[in-house]
Amino acid sequence: KDGYKISSVTITPSHVTVYGTSKKIKALESVETLPINISGVDASLKQKVGIKVGEIITDAKPNEVQIELKVVENIIVKNLNNLSFVLENLNPHFKVIRINPDRVDLSVRGRSDKLNSLDNLKLFVDLSKINRDGIYELPVKVAGIEGVDVVDITPSRIKIEVRR
Repeated sequence: KDGYKISSVTITPSHVTVYGTSKKIKALESVETLPINISGVDASLKQKVGIKVGEIITDAKPNEVQIELKVVENIIVKNLNNLSFVLENLNPHFKVIRINPDRVDLSVRGRSDKLNSLDNLKLFVDLSKINRDGIYELPVKVAGIEGVDVVDITPSRIKIEVRR
C-alpha cells in the first residue's frame, strides 16, 4: 500500500530439501515460493506459502514455508522550495508596505503517500496582532497538512512593514 514498505522478511524454515534431476539441483542457489499478494498491505503479516515446483524442482520437504513480512510506514522528508505565503487578518485600516522575503522553503516529514498529495498545504502569516505602524517580524505558519510534521521553514520569520 502507498505509504508503507517492507522492512524485513523472515522465512521459516530457512532451508528446505529439494528433489529433482541431480545436475539441475546442484546448480540451484535458491528456491522460489509461490507468489503472495501484498497489494494494500499496511501491517505486518505471516503467511504459509508453497515451494514452487516444476521442471527443475519436482518436490520439496517441507513443501511450504512460513513467510513473515514486517511492514512499517515509509517515512520520508520532502523539501519544497520557493513557496509563496498569504498574509491573513490584517486590520483594514492598515496596508502592507514591504515584505521581506516574499517566499520561503519548507521541509516536511511524513508517510510518503501523504507527502505526495499536499494539495491542501497553506503557508500564511497572521497579522491580527498588528495595531500600529511599524516593522514586524512574524512567524510563517503552516496549515492543511494533517499527519505531516514540519521539519523546517526557512526563513521561519518574515519582516513586514505596515502603515495606516
